[in-house]
Amino acid sequence: DGLAAMSAPLGCVGGGPPSFRAGSTRALVPEDERESGGGARRWAGRSWRSRWQDAIDSVMAYLLPVHMLEGRLSIRPHSDAALLADKAILAYAPLLNHVLPLNIGETEVTKQLQDKERLKATIDLMVRVLNMKLGAARNVLIFEDVHWMDSASWKLLEAVVREVKPLLLLCTCRRLNDAEKPAEYAKIASTTPSCETQLDGLEEEDIKRLVLNTLKADSVPAEVTKLIFAKSDGNPFWAMEFARSMRDDGVIEVAGRACVVKVHNLHTLEFPTSVEALITSRMDRLPMNQQLLMKVASVLGGEFSRVQLKELLESDMVKKDLDLGIDVNNDLRAMLDGLCEADMVHKDPHGQIGEYQFKHRSLQEVSYTLLPDELKVTLHHAAALHYEQHRESLAARTPRRRSTARLKTPTRSGDINGAKEKDSDLVFKLKYHWCLAGDTPKVLAQAVYYLTLAGDQALLDFSLKEAKQLHQQALDKLDLAKKKAKATESKASKTMEGLERRRGPILRRIAWRYQKQGEPVPARETL
Repeated sequence: DGLAAMSAPLGCVGGGPPSFRAGSTRALVPEDERESGGGARRWAGRSWRSRWQDAIDSVMAYLLPVHMLEGRLSIRPHSDAALLADKAILAYAPLLNHVLPLNIGETEVTKQLQDKERLKATIDLMVRVLNMKLGAARNVLIFEDVHWMDSASWKLLEAVVREVKPLLLLCTCRRLNDAEKPAEYAKIASTTPSCETQLDGLEEEDIKRLVLNTLKADSVPAEVTKLIFAKSDGNPFWAMEFARSMRDDGVIEVAGRACVVKVHNLHTLEFPTSVEALITSRMDRLPMNQQLLMKVASVLGGEFSRVQLKELLESDMVKKDLDLGIDVNNDLRAMLDGLCEADMVHKDPHGQIGEYQFKHRSLQEVSYTLLPDELKVTLHHAAALHYEQHRESLAARTPRRRSTARLKTPTRSGDINGAKEKDSDLVFKLKYHWCLAGDTPKVLAQAVYYLTLAGDQALLDFSLKEAKQLHQQALDKLDLAKKKAKATESKASKTMEGLERRRGPILRRIAWRYQKQGEPVPARETL
């Protein structure tokens, strides 16, 4: 019923007949289907107009805002009937709880799956579903910023590349040397026909169009374009920041949608030599209270809401160290509007957490680095308390990250607990803030708690590398708390005793991860 509910969309993308391709995930293919060759249906006989319409619909779906598509569209819904009639998919359907907003009870088949077998079956099932939805079409899958992908996502991507045919895969990542590239990236590139392209900077004509758009002008002097092109080295973000900086400094002016130069010689001017210096110089021209507000907002991350910012500024902890000199209740909205007009942030009513976003990640990062270390600690502590206080209400407004079934460890039932389905993103936020909120025993206790929860979430998502890092960080925090307590002869004995009692469960988690990786010897040594 859960799968059927998800396959009853209000609209659809593509309207072809049932398309099915089993690929080679034989473990999930019923015996009768293996022999009969079922599932090899193609689009044979479909007119070119129909195939072209599918392509147009798919492109339009990609161009529409995500919030307009959510829950309303399905790719080739005609294949859903075959999907729901597939015995293998129904038998393994509970495995989809990890990636879809479902709560399907375990079947007799999935109850028997443990560790590596469960991970493999989950990946096989997802690939099979993709084959049924995409099989025989000319598919293009685009993954941006793959340097951030976790290990479980890489395993899935490897299987998709191997099984879904035909497929054009486009991955983008930062410019990395060979040693920095993820091992899985190199493996996919070496085992499949591929090419790698380094994206160069924009050409001068492209920079000119970008500057015109940034300044909202119809014309710009050639000397301005050449200068920005030379200084930015074709980097679009640098080019936009240079244009705004020159406008704000009075070097250029836009009058009647025409950009004019206001100085005698552009080449005698000194410009910042790094993006950090460029952003800092732009921030310095803002009113002091807007500068402080921008720095405080950077602690909350790339996006934030006015309500979150207001409650953070009104917390007693922050009031002691920071005074913006404004009436937060009445002036905060106007100050945020001022940051929007200065092209520092912009409104995004469909954001995950709030309605404001920094216009570029560098703006948030530079703002954060300009905060004094003591104030960072205070703000992170206040932010962590804010998220804990409003955890349920924030979770209700936050898109889910992944569902997390409860698992059992080999040593104790219930040792590993994932975050609740709708607040797992908040667990990672709380982990982030508590880890930067200082080193008092109570703060370290909260950091250990949320690091453990985040590590559990990674285990439940089969992201074993990330689970290792998070649980090791939790142990490091325990060691730091023990070291500080010994050095200061702390009397917070109850807190320290509680922290030490967490060491055993964390070690059991690490041992369980070794077992999932098929390494029984280090698992026994850890225990």
